[in-house]
Amino acid sequence: MILRMLLLVAVATLSGCSMFPDSLEVPKGTPLLSYENAVTSGSEAVGKKARWGGLIVGVENKPQQTLVEIVHFPLNK
Repeated sequence: MILRMLLLVAVATLSGCSMFPDSLEVPKGTPLLSYENAVTSGSEAVGKKARWGGLIVGVENKPQQTLVEIVHFPLNK
């Protein structure tokens, strides 16, 4: 019984990690800007769609802006 419950929890947890909100979904074939291209292309990257993976490692609130420090990781898909 406990093994069955653990299996159910594991399946629910893993399936939750594989989904993202509909508002982030883009049609198949939509070109997405990679992190590397955004860094090298400067203002040409403004307004283009992107999806990046990473980890937020720091947030600093300033009077007129917020600085977010992120470590970038490539996504699998």
